[in-house]
Amino acid sequence: MTPEFWHDRWRVGQTGFHRDAVHPDLIKHAAVLGVPDGPRVLVPLCGKTLDLSWLVSQGCEVVGVELSEQAATQYHERVGITPEITPAGAHTIWRSPGLTYIVGDFFSADLGMFDAIWDRAALVALPAELRVRYAERLRAVLRPGGRMLLNCFTFDADRSGPPHSISDDEVRRHYDHAGQLRRVSTADILDESPRWREAGATFMDEKVWLLNRIS
Repeated sequence: MTPEFWHDRWRVGQTGFHRDAVHPDLIKHAAVLGVPDGPRVLVPLCGKTLDLSWLVSQGCEVVGVELSEQAATQYHERVGITPEITPAGAHTIWRSPGLTYIVGDFFSADLGMFDAIWDRAALVALPAELRVRYAERLRAVLRPGGRMLLNCFTFDADRSGPPHSISDDEVRRHYDHAGQLRRVSTADILDESPRWREAGATFMDEKVWLLNRIS
């Protein structure tokens, strides 16, 4: 999966993964993420999610990272923000009150450290060989005592991703050694996703995991 794959998806509007509302799991679990205390929050592979604006409205200092400039443009137009845009090497920084939106490669972006991370179906967007690097990067930028919410899917459809099915064992391989990891919710969403049933899925679970970073 190359960067052009994602650029093409945004170019042709093939973005069925986008939600037109704030993700309910973020709102439901915001307290355990520490959102009421106004943390510095990373939203990787953020696209044009309205979760960014919601986190800013809660007093968080938010950093979103996204490969596609089209996604950045669509997000800012949707919420009516005119950001200050600054080149930064291979990346571009779009700044507005409470939000730093970084356009470019996630793996080489200058991120700093974070109190919290909201992974809204970012892990599931990556092939297996990149998921290892991605999880390493998140562990590296989440400070000790910080927390991460991970939203992912587990299903048995015989199809190539994205999204990819992420097993509980894989989540544990990535994050169990980094702190206290537990699954905080599981929801059967197969009836909400007829295309997955058509693809042969007999189950499709949306899961949320919480990592409390220790070391």
